[in-house]
Amino acid sequence: MMQVHESNPSSALENVEIPGPENEIDLPIAIRKGTRNCTKKPLYPLSNYVSYDKLLANHKSFIVNLNSVVIPNNITEALAKKDWGDVMQVEMTTLEKNNTWEIVDKPKEKNIVDCK
Repeated sequence: MMQVHESNPSSALENVEIPGPENEIDLPIAIRKGTRNCTKKPLYPLSNYVSYDKLLANHKSFIVNLNSVVIPNNITEALAKKDWGDVMQVEMTTLEKNNTWEIVDKPKEKNIVDCK
């Protein structure tokens, strides 16, 4: 640590300590252990305040279908569903058709970046 002294005695900051790099402490870095899962029930569930009784039949049908689409969490789940596999294939075909990218071999001296 270095000490800086002001030449003006009337200054309120007469002795100011400035941390130097020689005093830095090597602290361990905490590694994330996982994600939290919310297990508490809501205090005020929406079902206490919203009812489907007053909706028209076509509106009820629309709302019920909103929850019927299950979004996969990973590529394995996506490929297990035919619809998702078809959509991914169409997307890849479109990307190739539009020359969005070019597939090349990995350079020998480089590592592939992981998503996690």
